[in-house]
Amino acid sequence: MTNKPPLISVCICTYRRPALLEELLDTIYHQIAFPGPAEVVVVDNDALGSAADILATFSEKEPVLRSFQVPIQNISLARNKAVAEARGEWIAMIDDDEQPSPNWLDNLYRCAGETDADAVLGPVLPSFPESAPRWIVEGKFFERPRHETGTAVSASETRSGNVLIKADLIRNLPGPFDPEFGLSGAEDSRLFGDLVAEGRRFIWCDEAEVEEILSADRLTGRWLMKRRFLTGRTYARMVLEKIASSRHKKTSKTFFVSRS
Repeated sequence: MTNKPPLISVCICTYRRPALLEELLDTIYHQIAFPGPAEVVVVDNDALGSAADILATFSEKEPVLRSFQVPIQNISLARNKAVAEARGEWIAMIDDDEQPSPNWLDNLYRCAGETDADAVLGPVLPSFPESAPRWIVEGKFFERPRHETGTAVSASETRSGNVLIKADLIRNLPGPFDPEFGLSGAEDSRLFGDLVAEGRRFIWCDEAEVEEILSADRLTGRWLMKRRFLTGRTYARMVLEKIASSRHKKTSKTFFVSRS
């Protein structure tokens, strides 16, 4: 990293959560510290454009906000649009239901410089409404592992919520997020997991906290079981694809050798 801070693109994908988006943008524009030049890129994945009124209220503020619409509901398509439109050397991704701490971006960028990381991830802490069932809170179903700052993050813990990544690492990849996973989820862990497997350094920054605002409809046993089922099915799909890809490579190598 050079001494002069590069442009950072803060990328947000949103879908029919205008109140949460407004809360997030208000925090970004009025409470967080920027380590240098920045822009905010918002992609509305709602064909009805439910974020339009909120986005209009921030259109004249600094840093500049640029917004786009992807009408086909698919989170991968929305993320791909954000990456394609981002002008920064670094891309910070945060979800529309998350709230960053005041030094969130500063801490991510500082950690990237100190560790020479390709990407930096921070904690996502659950924020429960007062009506949350006690068993949900005490069961810690929404808590995720935390690490000491500087720890290398494994492929299984990568995600797009609260991450700072070198733009060139993903900008020129096909996609880069796979639309086949755009409705089921895991499009982010699939991409970032592949990058970790290639030797890219994903590093943890424990000071770069964000809170995830949990809605009441997610605080039920039914929702938790459905999420576990989808997670397991998606994981199995990715494993089977890797096995098939490995077999294809071995077959191709055998064919090449036999032709030599």
